[in-house]
Amino acid sequence: MEGQAAGQERLAYTLEEVQQLISASKGHLRNLINGGDLPARKSRRKTLILRSDLEAYLKGLPTA
Repeated sequence: MEGQAAGQERLAYTLEEVQQLISASKGHLRNLINGGDLPARKSRRKTLILRSDLEAYLKGLPTA
């Protein structure tokens, strides 16, 4: 993502950032969160997805 120092990895992403990263709709992400497939955290008014949780979800998807 823009604005990150070289070699520095993000710990968490907003829903909007995850939408762009994996080309998913906000509704689909909300369904994953509400269904317990993708853990999310709240920070004030923002919903955050930990990088490690996103990676675990993606690794758990079936291969094509």
